[in-house]
Amino acid sequence: MSSDDEDVPLAVPLQASGAGKPAQAPAPGAAAPAAPPTPVPVTLITGYLGAGKTTLVNHVLTAKHGYRCAVLLNEIADSADIERALVKEPEGRDASPLAEWAELENGCICCSAKNDMVRALEALMQQRSRFDYVLIETTGLANPGPVAAALWTDEQLESSVCLDCIVTVVDGRHVERQLGAPRPAGAINEAQQQVAFADVVLLNKVDLAGEEQLARVEGTIRGMNAEAAILRCQRCEIDLARILNTGIYSAVMQGLQAAGAEPGSGHDSRVGTVTILLPGRPLDLPRLRHWLDALLWEQEQEQEQGQGQGQGSEGAAAGAAGGAAGAATAAAAAPVIFRIKGLLHVEGSERKHILQGVHEIYDVVEGPAWAPGEDRRSKVVLIGRGLDRRALERGLHSCLAPL
Repeated sequence: MSSDDEDVPLAVPLQASGAGKPAQAPAPGAAAPAAPPTPVPVTLITGYLGAGKTTLVNHVLTAKHGYRCAVLLNEIADSADIERALVKEPEGRDASPLAEWAELENGCICCSAKNDMVRALEALMQQRSRFDYVLIETTGLANPGPVAAALWTDEQLESSVCLDCIVTVVDGRHVERQLGAPRPAGAINEAQQQVAFADVVLLNKVDLAGEEQLARVEGTIRGMNAEAAILRCQRCEIDLARILNTGIYSAVMQGLQAAGAEPGSGHDSRVGTVTILLPGRPLDLPRLRHWLDALLWEQEQEQEQGQGQGQGSEGAAAGAAGGAAGAATAAAAAPVIFRIKGLLHVEGSERKHILQGVHEIYDVVEGPAWAPGEDRRSKVVLIGRGLDRRALERGLHSCLAPL
C-alpha cells in the first residue's frame, strides 16, 4: 500500500476546484473570463432488487419537469440490455428528452465499476450542452456510499457535477423481509445500507400492502434513518420536486433545527440514528476536524482490514482461519457510520456551519448568519450501525471550545 493510501483524506467541495491557484487579472482591454459553468446536479437512485428503481427512472423521463436528463445505468453485463429495454425513451415534444445513455456492465457501482462510473460521467461532461440533469440507477445490491463519495470528491469531476439527492426505493410488501435478512459475520445487509444512506425513501407498491404493514415498515425505516423523508407511492409516482434539484447537500439542514436528541443511550448493534444536541458553547473547528478525521477514517481502515482478514486463503492453518473468523466477527460488531449531518455553532464565527459526510468523506461549510436571539446549540446526526451514543457524545464534547 502506498503512503497516499494511508493518509487521512480531506474533503474538497465540488465548488472549490480553483482553490490554491492565484487569480490572474485579465490583460487591459481583454474580455473578462467567462464564469465557470454551473455544476450539473445528480440524483442517485438505489434500492433492493425489484423495488421499482427503473419505474422511477421511467417516471422522471416521461414527466413534465423541464429537465433534459442523462442516465447512467449500472447493471450486471448479462442483464444490462434487458434493463435498458425496460426504460422507455420519451416520445413526443412534451416529454423530457433522454440526452445520453451510459451502461456500466462489470458489476456493482460500489466495486470496480465505480471508476467506470467516473469515466462515464467525464465523457458525459464533454456533451453537457445536451443535458442539464443526471440520474444514476445502481444495481440492486450496490452500496451507495462510495458512489456518493466519488461524486463529491473525484478530481476529474470537480465543478462539473454535484450530488443533489440519494433516493432509495423500497418495496412496501417485501422490504421487511429484506431488511431483516441475516448476513454472515462481517457482512452488512444491503437493504439496510441503502436505507441508511437515503435522503428520500420511496415506499413503493403501497397498493400491495395493508395499512398496518406500511405503518410498521415506516417505523422500521425511521428507526434506521430518522432524517430521511418517507414518501408513499404506487409505481413511483411522486412529486418530482422532492427528488430533483433539491439542494439537500448545499442548503442549511432545516430538519436539524427541529428537535433535540432522542432518548436512549449506550451501544446499539443495529442500523439506526443517533442525534446529539450540544450545550450552547461553540465548537473549536480544528479540534472537531481532528476528531472527525480519526472517527471516520480509522473506522474505514478497520472495516477494510476486517473484511480482508475474513477472506482467508485455502491454505491457511486452522489457527489463522480462526483468527480470520474472529476478525470478521469484530468487523461486524465495530461501529460503522454511513452518514453524518450537523448544524454547528463554531467559535469566532457569526455564521452557521453545515456538516455533511458520507462514509469517510466529510466537509464543513459556512451557511447563513445566525439570527438575533436564535438558539445556537450545535446539533449532530449520525446514521450507522453499532453506534455507541456515550462514546460519540464524549467525542463531540471534547471538541467544544474551552471556557
